[in-house]
Amino acid sequence: MKTSDIKIIDCDYHRNGMGGEGFYAVLFKYQKHNMIGIIFEALTHTAILDIDKAHEGNIRFFENSWRGDEFSEPLRAAIAVFLTKNDKPGLFE
Repeated sequence: MKTSDIKIIDCDYHRNGMGGEGFYAVLFKYQKHNMIGIIFEALTHTAILDIDKAHEGNIRFFENSWRGDEFSEPLRAAIAVFLTKNDKPGLFE
């Protein structure tokens, strides 16, 4: 997967309370899918769901499952570009 395969709609950093690990919530398009990604600092900690399937109540494994390891690096690169263009703080600052 390439960074150009991902179109960021919006993203924002969530500090996850006082003691939790912060993360980025990212709305993006991938192919024909409306997606949400939860991106933690560790490269291996990336969760991806299809928003439309989730809205229909489908969060089941194998039906609304996406490989976070395949999305992690290109999604992080796309987030960095989005944040720069929108004058937001960089990843995990």
